[in-house]
Amino acid sequence: MPNETLQAILDAALPVFAKSGFAAARISDIADAAGVGKGTVYLYFPSKEDLMIGVLEAYADQMLELMDELFTEEGSPEDQIHHFFHAAYRLLATNVDLITIIEQRPFLTNKKLRGRAEMMFRNMIERLIHKITTSMEPIQDAPFDLEIIATAAIGIFTSFPMYRILHPEEPEEALIERVSSEMARFFCAAFLSEKGC
Repeated sequence: MPNETLQAILDAALPVFAKSGFAAARISDIADAAGVGKGTVYLYFPSKEDLMIGVLEAYADQMLELMDELFTEEGSPEDQIHHFFHAAYRLLATNVDLITIIEQRPFLTNKKLRGRAEMMFRNMIERLIHKITTSMEPIQDAPFDLEIIATAAIGIFTSFPMYRILHPEEPEEALIERVSSEMARFFCAAFLSEKGC
């Protein structure tokens, strides 16, 4: 578990990056929001790019922990996929600033971030593929490029704000449940059409 100062910096950086954008965000603003000196931020993160990667990695770690938990549970492949989507949507619904950062795509426009982000995303994709293929035997022989499928699945999570806009009358938890259920049905139909879930 990270120490309190590190966690305060990460917690403060998320909304500053979301509000200002990566390029305009200032370490001094993040330090002020965290209640620490600017030098303290640099002790933990030598550059703004390192801090952005730290923020993204913190949430990637949470997503990977979800995968570890959910894909070890008993249940049909559809149940496991449903629980994974539900937990991921719940995590992102409570972290709108994270979605804002992802949608800003600083890792596509900043060369220093690109390489580090690629390694982080690749690790996340590879772990998702491993979890899915080892816990759901029928998917192991699926005739699909699982890297593309896993990347698309992760991208689907950031679409949740759009569902909220399209269905403002629906309670958030009910919407999360409905979207998760439909995504699980879709993925099972695609992967397991011959065997069923």
